[in-house]
Amino acid sequence: MSKYPLIILGAGASHDYSPFADLAPPLTNHLVNQAYFNTKLCGRYPESADILSEIGSMLDNEEYSNFEECLTHISSNLGTGSHRKDQLIGLAFYLSDFFELFCREPQFKSRYRTLKSRINDNNGRACVVSFNYDTLFEHALDKNFEEIQDYISGDLKLFKLHGSHDWAYISSPSIHKLDHHNLKDSYGYLKQYPEHLDNLRNGGAYPYHKNQILKSSQSRNGILFNFPAIAIPISKKDHFVCPNDHLAQLKREIPLIDRVLIIGWSGKDPLLIEQMVNLRAGTPVFVVSKDKKEAQETIDNIGEINSGLLTHLDFHPIRHNFGVFMGSQECSDFFESEN
Repeated sequence: MSKYPLIILGAGASHDYSPFADLAPPLTNHLVNQAYFNTKLCGRYPESADILSEIGSMLDNEEYSNFEECLTHISSNLGTGSHRKDQLIGLAFYLSDFFELFCREPQFKSRYRTLKSRINDNNGRACVVSFNYDTLFEHALDKNFEEIQDYISGDLKLFKLHGSHDWAYISSPSIHKLDHHNLKDSYGYLKQYPEHLDNLRNGGAYPYHKNQILKSSQSRNGILFNFPAIAIPISKKDHFVCPNDHLAQLKREIPLIDRVLIIGWSGKDPLLIEQMVNLRAGTPVFVVSKDKKEAQETIDNIGEINSGLLTHLDFHPIRHNFGVFMGSQECSDFFESEN
C-alpha cells in the first residue's frame, strides 16, 4: 500500500518554521504583544484596536489563559451591541491584512521546505491540514495558487480549515439591492450590513482566492466588495471556512491515511477530531510540539474533546520541537516505515 500521511499544521508550526525569521510568526496570544501590534492596521480598522486592547487587559489579569478564551467570552457574553459587531468585523479585517503583510517576505530557509522534501522522498503524496491564516507552507511548495481548487489538486492536497489571508468572500451590492454609494470600501460595507457575512456563510457562499477575484471584470470595474474568509480565533469553532467541496474531499481522504503527523497544533478543534474517528485502527500519530510535555498536552486535549473516540490510534509524543524533529531518526521512522 502506498504511504499516505495526514500532516496537521497548527500555529506552533508556523511560529517555528524558520530560525532566521527576524520576528517569528505569532502564536495567537502574541497578537496583543507590542512586538506584533500593528498600529497602521489599527488606524485602518480602529474597532480592532478596541477589542485587541480589551483582550490584552484580560490576559494581563490572568483570569483567562489564552486569546481564544477571551474572544469567546466577549463574543458570547458581552452583548450584541453594534460596537461589538464592529469590533469582530474589524478584527477579521485586521487579521487578514496582518498575515498578508507578515507573509510578503518569507524565509527561503525554512522547516516547511524540509517537510516538503520528506514528503517528496516518499512519493510526494500527502494530505495536509492547516489551521493557519498564513501562506508560509504554500510558499515552501513553490506552487502558484490562483484558484481555490488548486489546493486540492495533485498528490499533495492542502486543506485550510480556518481560511487564509489570501481568500475572500465576494458580494455585489447591486445583487442585494444595497445602498452602497456612500460606502468607501468593503470594511464600511460590512459595518453597515454586519449580518451580511453570516448570511453569505450560512448560505453556502464559496470563498475565492484573491488572485481569482483580481482577474474578474467586476473587480476591475470596482463593483465587488470582498470580505476576509477566515475564522476568527474563538474556542470550539462550530464551522470551518474551508469550502464545502474541500471538506467533502477531506472526508474521502481520511480512511486512506496510514500515518498522522501533528506539528504545533493544540488538539482543541472538535470538528477535525470528529473526522479523525474514521482513521484506521492502529494508525500511528506522531505529535510534535515545543517539547515532549507539550506534545503530551496535545494528546490529552484530543482525549478530553473526543471522550475516548480516538483510542484506536497509536499516539507518540515526540521529545523534539519542529526544527530538531525534521532532522531526527524519528522523522525518518515516520516517513519511511511500512505500516
